[in-house]
Order: sequence, then C-alpha cells, then structure tokens
Amino acid sequence: MERAKVHKQKRANLLEMVCFGLDNEGKQQVKKLNIKSIVIDSGTQSRAAISEDTVTDYAEAMTAGDEFPPVVVYFDGVDYYLADGFHRLHAALRLGKASIQADVRTGTLRDAILYSLGANNNHGLRRSNADKRKCVQTLLEDFEWGELSINEMARICSVSPQLVLAVKQEADGGVKVSSQTTNAPKKAKPVKLNNVVEAPDDNFEPDEAVKELVAENQRLSDRLAVESMDASEEERLAASETITELRERVVLLELENASLKISRDTFQRENGELKKTVAGLQRQLKKQS
Repeated sequence: MERAKVHKQKRANLLEMVCFGLDNEGKQQVKKLNIKSIVIDSGTQSRAAISEDTVTDYAEAMTAGDEFPPVVVYFDGVDYYLADGFHRLHAALRLGKASIQADVRTGTLRDAILYSLGANNNHGLRRSNADKRKCVQTLLEDFEWGELSINEMARICSVSPQLVLAVKQEADGGVKVSSQTTNAPKKAKPVKLNNVVEAPDDNFEPDEAVKELVAENQRLSDRLAVESMDASEEERLAASETITELRERVVLLELENASLKISRDTFQRENGELKKTVAGLQRQLKKQS
C-alpha cells in the first residue's frame, strides 16, 4: 500500500514537470509541500548530527506561532531533495504537521548536496567544527568536486582555506587536527527518526502512460511553434522535419547521458573506496616508520 502511494506521488511529480515545462532551469518558487514527498536521506544532510535541543526549540516556537523561513528543496522532475532546513522539518514532523513551506528550486540531487554544504552559515543553529569538517570531507571524497582548488572548496563550504587544507592533509595521512571549537553547540544529540518517511525507490521508472503524455506534450508544442511561424508552407514543412530530426537526436543523447551517469556513479563509488584504502595504507606506513 505504501509503495502504491509513493508511485502515485511520483506520477504526480512527473505530471507537474510536464505542466510547468522543462524550461525552468534555475528558477524557484515558494509553495507548501507534503512532507512525505521530501527526500531527506540521500546525502543532503551536511551536519555531523541533528540537534535534538534545537528541534525542541523550533517546535515550541512553531507552536507559539513564530514563522520560519521556508526550507530549501531541489526538484529534478521526480523527487524533492531537502537541501536546507532539516531542523525545521523535524520540528514540523514532531508537531504532526503534514506539510511545510518550501523554497522549490529546479536542480538535481548533486545540486542539492552542493547547496547544503554552505547552508546554515548565516542562519539557523551555528555550525560546529565537526559540521564544517563533514562538508569539506564531502567535497574531498567526490570524484568531481575533489579536484577543486582549496580556495574554491572553502568558498563552497563557507569555511577558511586553512580548515580545508587541514582536513585534506588528514585525509591524505597527515596529523589529525583537533575538531574542538568555541563555536560548537552545547549539545548535539541525534534525533530519533522514527516518523521520517523513507525515500522512494530510486529505481522507479515512469509508466508508459506518463511517457506518452510527455511525448504528446512535446509534439503539440512543436506543432504550435511551426504553425505560428510567419513562413510559407514549404518552410514550415522543412522546419517540422528539422524539429523531428532534432528530437530524435535528443533521445539518443539522453540515452548516452544516462549511460554516462551510470559509469560516473560507479567510478565515484570506486574512487571513494580507493581513497579510503590509500589513506589507510598511508597511516599504517607512517606508524611503522
């Protein structure tokens, strides 16, 4: 029954993507979202731990009528990934709320992860040194972001270049730097996540009806564009044939892109494991020397 609800929600998300079109790159809108539709366990939580005390404070403030900024989510056409606002969302869950105000932005899971690394720098619970270190480690362990410069990593994570360098040296087998800081919160107990809904199945594929709906939407858009041209019938026919040919090329490129993403994800996992193995071997060598 639960999987059926998830499938229904994903179909609704796909239909929403069709209705709004695919030209909303970079745009955002604030609206209420069903909390169950927000994915929270795909690596977008950039803190070392959720503070139970902060969740309690937020829940009490919400009960008193205080208004909070919308949480930030990234929508890829299927899933809403939470990028900022975990304490607010947990507080809403504790109060039994079904929906939450969200700043919805167009983007992928990686966009959400990247945004989360610099979140909470100027608002919310002040980040501890452990939080900052986790953000830096996320970049260092990534197959793509790990190639960025020290200064660029510092800018993304809103930390000092010195901290990035220290974490990098530690990951490479250097001396561990103390994670204590006067900025650390007093308590940071993990929140029990019994009420949090699990993320939908990543292997979900839209059914044939939805695929056909997307294709039909494209065909109608192309037809309207051709008919609105101030051109002769021959020129319109040529334009229609060109659009059809381009659509076919797009399909082929999408298939190639999907294959590249699979290869990329596989490489990323293998690269992460290799880095951990190398770091472990370097630590062993240093102890023996």
